[in-house]
Amino acid sequence: MKHYPLEAWTHWINEQISQQELDEMEQHLSSCDECLSVYMLAMELNSSQLPHFSGEEEEASTQYILDRSLRSQQPSSSKRILLHYTVAAAATLILVASGFFQQLTQEISHIQTNSSSTQQEQMSISQTMLDHTLTWLDKLQSKTY
Repeated sequence: MKHYPLEAWTHWINEQISQQELDEMEQHLSSCDECLSVYMLAMELNSSQLPHFSGEEEEASTQYILDRSLRSQQPSSSKRILLHYTVAAAATLILVASGFFQQLTQEISHIQTNSSSTQQEQMSISQTMLDHTLTWLDKLQSKTY
C-alpha cells in the first residue's frame, strides 16, 4: 500500500494537486489509518490557513460531508443482492458437504419404515423434515450458548 507523506497531505488540504490525485488520496484516506494520522497532523499544522465558517456554514458543510461519506459507504443494490446469493450458496454447500441432507433423508426413511402402518399415525415427509430440522437447530443453538 502506498502511503502519502505530510507534504502531499498539505498539498491536498490546500488543493494544490490535480483532481485525479485528490480523488485517489481521498479514497486512500478512507482505508489507511496511518495516512489518516498524517493527514490530521497536516490539518493541525495548516489550521491557520484554513477558512473559518460561521455556525450555519459549518453545520451545512458538516452535513454535506456526512451525506457524502454515507453514500460512499453504502454498497449498491446489485452488490447486496450478490452478497445474499453468495451467502445462501455457501450455506447450501456447507450443508451438502457435511452430509446434513443425506442424514436427514436417512432418518426420515428410518422413521417411516419403523412407524406403524396406520395411515393416521404416519407423519408426512414434510412434517418429519420440519421436526428434524427444528431439533437440529435447537441442538445448534444450545451449543452456541
